[in-house]
Amino acid sequence: MKRFKIKWKRILTLTLVGFTVAACAHYSKNLPFEDPPSAITYDFSRIDLAAELYDETVFESASFDVLAQKATRPFLIINATNLYQGARFEFTDPQFRYLGSDIGSYPVARAVAASSAFPFLLSPISIVNYAKPQGYEIPEADQDALEDYGINKRSYYASYNNYIYAEPDGQTNHPYLHLMDGGLADNIGLRAIYDLYVRGDIRRKINSGEFKRFLAIVVNSKTDNPADIDEEESPPGLMTVGYKTATLSLDNYTFETIEMFKFTNYQQYPITKKNEMEAH
Repeated sequence: MKRFKIKWKRILTLTLVGFTVAACAHYSKNLPFEDPPSAITYDFSRIDLAAELYDETVFESASFDVLAQKATRPFLIINATNLYQGARFEFTDPQFRYLGSDIGSYPVARAVAASSAFPFLLSPISIVNYAKPQGYEIPEADQDALEDYGINKRSYYASYNNYIYAEPDGQTNHPYLHLMDGGLADNIGLRAIYDLYVRGDIRRKINSGEFKRFLAIVVNSKTDNPADIDEEESPPGLMTVGYKTATLSLDNYTFETIEMFKFTNYQQYPITKKNEMEAH
């Protein structure tokens, strides 16, 4: 039987384009031609239109409080990319505390819009960094990490990327964050789980015996490599070169992330004949 390959990224891209076009049509169809929509201002762009469409048609105006009230699994982490640092931004309560804010009232639709704001196709989602209450201090783990530059640069920068918003002058120096597609910083979202596994809640629950087993399921919906790119004498065309330029770093980083996670797990729990038999 002939197998058909589904171009999932193309389908998702076309779907996103359709959502964006539909959003623009949805908010402009009843407006007179000579009176432009008030939503089209300097700080309201096409990603905001898309977010409002998601809010109305998909998420029923739900905020993160709705997810918390359900108190059921799974715990959801939505990732975006902070354009200033190129770092991963998590839509979680700890992340919002660095901004002097509470994620509870934040619309799920806007987090999803930020996470899927593909460059050039959609514009960034912007959020506010508020002044911190008097006496605010960053978590002790971050304070320790900021002293470990020479020992563990990964921990240092993970903390530093949050500290610049939470420090006393953070709100003045960095009053806004501009967020885009989470794939720019972590295409498969595994780094957030890795951090929790190495030094976060997952690690603490494993150490305390609360977690007996830990299973990471990784879904990578990458497209196939152009099969004929090295079969022609002529160099690849502009579209192929552009595609490879946009995806090479993502694919390589994804591979390294998965292998890093597997290696870390092996270091913690080396494979032996005994636990191989138990696994079977």
